[in-house]
Amino acid sequence: MELNNTYKKRKRPVWFISLMVFSLLPILLWPLIFYGSIFIFDNPKNMSLAYLIFIGINSYPLILVLNSVVSYMKFKQRIQLSISLLVVPIIFFLYVAYVIFF
Repeated sequence: MELNNTYKKRKRPVWFISLMVFSLLPILLWPLIFYGSIFIFDNPKNMSLAYLIFIGINSYPLILVLNSVVSYMKFKQRIQLSISLLVVPIIFFLYVAYVIFF
């Protein structure tokens, strides 16, 4: 509870903004992912499923931006939730990078 009272009256701290920027860094990979996702349509067995997968893969920047906006807005009320919202995508992309490269 003390963590919540510390930041009620002040602006968001620099570490929080840095965490937010770090959680948005995977958006820089979006052009590569978009280029790779167009190959979903090479020979699909189910075209509607291919479209759903294509849209799902390519909408991740919107999800990350909405995640950051919600985290920014909820920071003063629920700090732990805001931090969790920013850390989960970081952990997910680190896991994906680990699986791909190791």
